[in-house]
Amino acid sequence: MSVDSASTNSGHKKDRQVPAVGLIVLGVGLAAVAVLVFVFLKVQSWHDLTPGQATLLAGMGAIVAASLAVWGAWITRRGAEENTQTQIAADRENLTSQITAQSDNLSAQLHAQEIHLRTQIEAQSEQLRATHALEEARDLRTRYTAVAQQLAEKTLVIRMAGTYALASLADDWHAFGNDRERQVCIDLLCAQLRDLTATADDDRKLRAALIKVIHQHTKISDDRLPENGWSRCQFDLSSADLQGIQLPQTVLFDATLDDCNLSGALLMGVQLSHAHLRRADLRNAMLTFARLRRVDLTDAQIDDSTELTGIKYDNETTWPQNFTPPPST
Repeated sequence: MSVDSASTNSGHKKDRQVPAVGLIVLGVGLAAVAVLVFVFLKVQSWHDLTPGQATLLAGMGAIVAASLAVWGAWITRRGAEENTQTQIAADRENLTSQITAQSDNLSAQLHAQEIHLRTQIEAQSEQLRATHALEEARDLRTRYTAVAQQLAEKTLVIRMAGTYALASLADDWHAFGNDRERQVCIDLLCAQLRDLTATADDDRKLRAALIKVIHQHTKISDDRLPENGWSRCQFDLSSADLQGIQLPQTVLFDATLDDCNLSGALLMGVQLSHAHLRRADLRNAMLTFARLRRVDLTDAQIDDSTELTGIKYDNETTWPQNFTPPPST
């Protein structure tokens, strides 16, 4: 048994003993009063008391007085003990309230400090991210300047290196979350294609490299586009000499190919929805299974040499005047 348990049990026994003592004293006092009353009733007058009766009455009176004194002392002590217990309980409750208040105050301070520290960390992290983003954007723009200089060189090897560097830069801009700058890279790529001719040998090789880059970023493979696909980008290849190029299974939505030379081009399975091919030369081009919904082919050069087997188009597809396309599949 613990000390606290023993102390508690002892206190309970003491509480039971005190009322018992008080009751005994009260009983003795009442008995003494009864004796006094009995003796008084036996005599007619105080003068009739014998010395023995007087002594007895005096003794009984003393007992009654003592009993009343003891009873009064017990009542006083009992009240003091109850007051003490009440005060102890009040002090305990007050102390508990103080401890709880201090604990709540400390918890609130710690929570406030935690929030303040977290806010500082987030602000610093955001500042670091912003600084890093600025540095990365600055680096990407520096790379663009270098690529543009490479493409302006006369040496074929340097220009081809610039072509692949430009494609990589476009992908990095997309990864950076800035597709507007990616479009700037694609605009430069398209400008290179528009400036090339099919007669110069170096131009043909550079054009093949440029077309390869476009094909890699727009070709459907396993019914899926590349992860860094360019199909939703704007391609302005108007008036470009693209004779004999190979872009099978390519997706070029809303591309501008007006006045473009696509004679002999391999465009099997190409998807050109919303594209513009006004006055484009499509003679000897292979457009087998091409999707030409809402494509504008006004005044395009299409004849029997143009392979259109299995094509798909709709009522909004515009064909050259006096040309009857095969049925849409």
